[in-house]
Amino acid sequence: MHFVDALAGSGKTHAAIRHAHHLARQGHKVLFVQPSITLIQQTLTDFLTLSPAVPVNAIHSNGSHGSGTSSNVVGDIVQHCRNAGPQGEMLIITHAAFLRVPYFHRPDRWHLLIDEIPQADWCDELNLAETHHLITNGVSTRVDESGLVGTRYARIEAKNRSQLQAMLDNKNGDEVWDRFEDFISKLLSPHWRTYVLDNQFYDLTNGIGDRRSLWTFGVLSPSLVKDFKSATIMGACFKESMLFHLWSAQQVQFRSHQCISKNLRYARHENGSLLTIRYAAEEDWSKTFRDKALTTDVAFEGQPRTVLDHVAQSVGATFVDTPFVWMGNKDLPDNLFTGQARRLPNSPHGLNCFQNVHNVAVLSALNPPPAHFAFLESTGLDGAEVRRACYWQAVYQAVMRISVRNPGDQTRKTAIVMDRSTADWLTDLFPGCAVQPLDGLDAMPSKGKGGRRRKHLCDADRKAAHRDRFRDELATELALINGVPPTIGPLASLAQELQQQMTEFGRGRDQTLTTMGRTDLDAMAGTIFTSIFASKPFDFMPLDDVDTIIEGLRHFHGNQFENKQDNALISPAIFDPNLSEDTQRGLDNIRAVWGVWLDNDGGDLLPDEFARLFPRLRMAIFNSYSSTRDQPRWRVFIPTTIPLSVRAYKAVVGQIIDAVNKAGFWSAKQLADGRKRKSAQHHGFDMSKVVPSSLFYLPCQAKDPADSFFLDHDDEQRAPLDPYQWVMAAANKARPEPEIVQPATASVPPVPANDDTAKALSPMRMLSNQLLAQKLAGSNQSLEQRRDTAIETWRSASPGEGNVAFYKLGMTLGRLGLDLGEIATILWQEAPHARHPDERRQQIKSLLKEIRKQALGRAA
Repeated sequence: MHFVDALAGSGKTHAAIRHAHHLARQGHKVLFVQPSITLIQQTLTDFLTLSPAVPVNAIHSNGSHGSGTSSNVVGDIVQHCRNAGPQGEMLIITHAAFLRVPYFHRPDRWHLLIDEIPQADWCDELNLAETHHLITNGVSTRVDESGLVGTRYARIEAKNRSQLQAMLDNKNGDEVWDRFEDFISKLLSPHWRTYVLDNQFYDLTNGIGDRRSLWTFGVLSPSLVKDFKSATIMGACFKESMLFHLWSAQQVQFRSHQCISKNLRYARHENGSLLTIRYAAEEDWSKTFRDKALTTDVAFEGQPRTVLDHVAQSVGATFVDTPFVWMGNKDLPDNLFTGQARRLPNSPHGLNCFQNVHNVAVLSALNPPPAHFAFLESTGLDGAEVRRACYWQAVYQAVMRISVRNPGDQTRKTAIVMDRSTADWLTDLFPGCAVQPLDGLDAMPSKGKGGRRRKHLCDADRKAAHRDRFRDELATELALINGVPPTIGPLASLAQELQQQMTEFGRGRDQTLTTMGRTDLDAMAGTIFTSIFASKPFDFMPLDDVDTIIEGLRHFHGNQFENKQDNALISPAIFDPNLSEDTQRGLDNIRAVWGVWLDNDGGDLLPDEFARLFPRLRMAIFNSYSSTRDQPRWRVFIPTTIPLSVRAYKAVVGQIIDAVNKAGFWSAKQLADGRKRKSAQHHGFDMSKVVPSSLFYLPCQAKDPADSFFLDHDDEQRAPLDPYQWVMAAANKARPEPEIVQPATASVPPVPANDDTAKALSPMRMLSNQLLAQKLAGSNQSLEQRRDTAIETWRSASPGEGNVAFYKLGMTLGRLGLDLGEIATILWQEAPHARHPDERRQQIKSLLKEIRKQALGRAA
């Protein structure tokens, strides 16, 4: 993908038109995409002045715009491309039409030039209290395996396309259907990935809770441009744009288009010394802040005077008797200012008709709503980057409509923006400019600290490199832990490097993972200890399959103890005391981690509510020994599809805690930090136990058995946590690790002299007996019956669960003792039954490797 990072007014469109003319003269076809019909007319006029003449056409919507108008824009574009001959030409269309064209005939013949950066993100809130079935009956949700967005979000896809297409066409003009037009158009488009909050969609479709709205989100896909002969996007501050971030996260590599860039008028604004930037408030601008009442001020026309009233009065006083242009949200009246004020459109890109004006005021508040911001944050953008990509760039475009656009105009200019952070950001674009507060605004409220705001985080290239490195490291660590390290390419050398650093391999001392003489780590679900004082493992929890483990935990739950200390403990970590000379069950003793365990000491977050936050995760939630009906205390066990490394475990748990925070539940330390939060409820999780070396008492009856509960959340759409998906999302977000409260002492307490280990071993023995009994019961079925049952289970998997269900099928066939050739035959026969057969076929090779590895482990 090529880009032109061109400042406004630098002549990128002028240079691109001449580059397009050159390509057309050489016999190439050029598709020129612009944001408005007005700009298309300007481009067409300019192109027609170039010599020699080459064929050029413009196709845009019907209206009084002269040549190129059409009543069927999309159809005419499709027809033009289908009928295009071999000669060079240029076709000019709008952004809106380009996004709507379902099919370009032979796009590989066309060079694509997109003038101005398309909007790459989208969101909408649908209030569906009574009508959600109109949408939900025609869609399905599934796990997003790309890792592009956080694990709180699910892909939503059309299940009944004909029904949704009829709603989109809306031939009878139904006003209810009309409300869904934007969402359905994104849903049906091949170039938009659409998402919903997973737990919100689950609650809506199951009638849970009081709220019946649905937030929907979209991300523009690079598939929009990938089949063209070449593709170039041009725009100001390109590497700060939303499109650059979202497409970089989808592995698009950008290169500067030198042929266009070298013909720009300038690469920096040289007239910054003529510009004074004035700001209204220290506080970041938003609609909420804009509409805040000034309680210290007198009433204004019977209403409390607001921040906006105060700012508008100061702007008017600054530009009294002076021409100026201004931009503001649509809810502001056109007569907000009197005199010589002229209003700019909310999308002023490319307008050149205000270059005789020397003053501008930008009152727009363009921050996304909190739900949209949270979605963007899940892709790795933080608050400053979102403001920079959305609000600040719009401010810059508005400022560049006035005479500052003309390098030869030596008149002094003034730009008024609404907050100091925006003013500080603009100073980098206009070297030598002056920055001053707006006069007469001493009474403005402010909650922020004084001093210059931070303008820069890390640059986009460094951030992308850090994200990609972090993602590759976590994925490679998972591969190493599971015995399938990459053997070729750059990741092979990364695997060798990581093996020298990972404590799981003794920092390079070991080439394979072994613990206490055993190599079958893939058959272990954690480490059992007889008491909190025990420094060495008693045994390892056997791992056959998730159902067996959870049934074993349920069996333990029937045990009653006089004291909780009589119970045994489990850790998700698989410990090797010989791995470190300093500790025996510390982080440096961990070979691998399987499953996630969390301990909740009682708070506002109840077990069922926690389960609803993660509607796709299989989990068991059960009472702690000290739990009561009025003060429930509980533990949650979440199985994983594969073992994890220590760092991957921390990344996964960090995602879980972050999702809990997003739902409005916080730790005691977070609640005590003084930050104002919309929801300030205590989640109750013991943050000292989010590390994988933590110990958890096995399930048992509460002190009062009447207060006991064991909840197995095994809905049809739930499955074990896929670490690859979760670590990709963690790497993309680049968020800090979860808050960790260190235990009072890091050392293991000494083992009491009279430690009676045999007394506490019964839980482990009971579990072993339970697993053995279940295996023996299963063996009463014939091999053919069990094979057929496994295939039937796979075929009945829900949409979106194909990856996990296919994996389970392969593992089950392996445990039945079938040879690899027979397993491969069955898998190839079953792949066509999948929703995405090609994805399943691509999965077979790695799946057979995993089956072979597990078979070798069982034999050892």
